[in-house]
Amino acid sequence: MQKTNRKKYRKEKGSALVAVLCLVFLGGMLAAAVAGMTFTGTMDTAAHTSIQRSYYINEGVMNRVGFLIAADRNQNGTNQILGDVDYEEYEYDRFLPDGVIHEVDYYGNKVSVTVYDAISGWDLSSASNRYRNTLRTFTTDLDTEQNVIDAVNDLTARIADYVDSDDTVSTSSNAGTESSEGMEKEDYESEGMRPLPRNSAMQYREELYYIKGLTDSFPPDKSGRLSSIRLIPPAGTVILNGSPSFFSATPEMISLLADLEEDELAAVLEAREKLRKERIKISDELDVGLPAKLQRNMSWVPSNYYTVIVEPFPGTGRPSKRLTASFGALDISGANGEIQEYLEWVFY
Repeated sequence: MQKTNRKKYRKEKGSALVAVLCLVFLGGMLAAAVAGMTFTGTMDTAAHTSIQRSYYINEGVMNRVGFLIAADRNQNGTNQILGDVDYEEYEYDRFLPDGVIHEVDYYGNKVSVTVYDAISGWDLSSASNRYRNTLRTFTTDLDTEQNVIDAVNDLTARIADYVDSDDTVSTSSNAGTESSEGMEKEDYESEGMRPLPRNSAMQYREELYYIKGLTDSFPPDKSGRLSSIRLIPPAGTVILNGSPSFFSATPEMISLLADLEEDELAAVLEAREKLRKERIKISDELDVGLPAKLQRNMSWVPSNYYTVIVEPFPGTGRPSKRLTASFGALDISGANGEIQEYLEWVFY
């Protein structure tokens, strides 16, 4: 009888041990899950905090660069030929609209800053039908392929319908025949894009995303911006007239406006990249006569309007926003009326 009770006690003791081990295992699993959730939450919070912090850093840098540009203009004027400035001659960094990459230390935070001229890219604004004159540029060559002519005619008709006040679908002449390639109210409704079209002047450049087929000819850049197209400033501000800047021109624009051969274009792009990254003068890299061709239809001198891009410095490894802003040149005493007017202000 005593042996039986002892065996029974041992069995009960073994069962309790299994239960305890299960509880310990379950507790360990719960602790690991909580630790994992805490770690994930910490990482998410850190990333969110870093992104929020970058907003303030980018805004501060943009404000500082505005005054650095003003100081440069006051000290050196605006008559210099961009791309021919010897940065090594100066004891301070020059902030010119030539695409040179600058490293800015903002209270211990390194960021990359690039300055361009705001008068850049193809002018597709509806003011004075500029888009028609610009698109016509692509078909002036007698050797222009028919598919390019068709695309140009279609874009011209669609932009016309987007900005005009009537509901008549514009026509374009494709392959020698009249065809309706414009888009009016019913066409936009069928594509789920009601209440387009605007039927008045475009108010900002990004409206061109609504024009069917536009990005096939004018694709966005790596950041998703339509940087190959000139900015359309807010109504009542300024009009960005003038020849497009060479330093932000796309390869297609350079080739077309300067009438370059393939090998010449490759040399020009390489020279411009050396200027951006190594600050080597373009004239030192190109054959004699080539700079003159580039300056014929593209601007090499600063205007009064700038586009500044602030982005994380390579290798920082922190999540961050980028900021692009366009504005008129400041006076060294500050903005007129102490209010700085921006033509563009975009985080991405």
